[in-house]
Amino acid sequence: RAAFPADAPIGHPALSGLALAVALIEAGSFDEAEGVLATTYTEAVEQRIPQLHTWLALSRGRCALFQGRVGDARRWFTEARSVAEHSRFSMGERIALTGLLVCAGHLRDVETARLVERALAALPEDQGLLWPERMLGLAWGAIAQGRTDDAVVMLLAGADEALLRGERLLEVELLYEAARVGDPARVAARMRDAMGGVDGPLLTARAGWVQAVAAADAAGLAQAEKRFANLGAWVAAAEAAADLARVQHGAGRTRDAQGAANRSAQYLAGLTTVITPRLGHAPGPTDLTPREHEIATLAAAGHASKQIAQRLGLSVRTVSNHLQNAY
Repeated sequence: RAAFPADAPIGHPALSGLALAVALIEAGSFDEAEGVLATTYTEAVEQRIPQLHTWLALSRGRCALFQGRVGDARRWFTEARSVAEHSRFSMGERIALTGLLVCAGHLRDVETARLVERALAALPEDQGLLWPERMLGLAWGAIAQGRTDDAVVMLLAGADEALLRGERLLEVELLYEAARVGDPARVAARMRDAMGGVDGPLLTARAGWVQAVAAADAAGLAQAEKRFANLGAWVAAAEAAADLARVQHGAGRTRDAQGAANRSAQYLAGLTTVITPRLGHAPGPTDLTPREHEIATLAAAGHASKQIAQRLGLSVRTVSNHLQNAY
């Protein structure tokens, strides 16, 4: 912060802006990061520097994704992929395709997930920066297609790769994602070890959530929810609140559970509709099955029964029956 932009230590000023923004994103300072990226992005585009343009678009996509703005993230990753492909920057294209797969998984967009998987498989193995992160994309592609167990295996394999390469931040991210889509207790101990070499508000929030959800710790989940909300990581906050609702519901605290479920829904207001394993079922006064909740969420977002059926691979009649039960 002190050196940017007047005394930028790295060549082109936009490179220093990019480095600062990446650090801010990993720390959870999303609004500040977006402000830096917006300025440096304009410089890179005006000066027609394709690789820098790619990195900045990727970073804006990553920032949006961490906030839960999946629609915005998808647009940035699409732009990054286009620029990288045109300039034959295969590593940038690989990272962009990874981001697009993560977005497709959050949106349960099966068709896009399959198309992007094929594009990613066609690229050469570059073993470059963030190479283990491709497993994050492949995992969310699997989730879009209903293969949650496969997704967990991929994420843990990616975490192993990241550890071997010394990419500790990426290891923590992949462990967090494995907890999001699988059994948090499976990664809780490893997450404690991985956090020994890293620090930061976002990392602390993620690690705290993993420990709390693994232990069904209501106080810890409430703290994780608050931390995520204070950072503006809205999907993460919604998931923590949904987990808290489940724990409180199981303890017979139905009023508290309903409050947590309501907060979970409020965090998602105004965002592109996302469907994640942890958002599948936040208890309410009348419990819905995970599938009923998923379908009702899509219907509430304005999707017609036929669209929902196509997205989830169900018949229109099945969707209608689930909606009747939900109503």
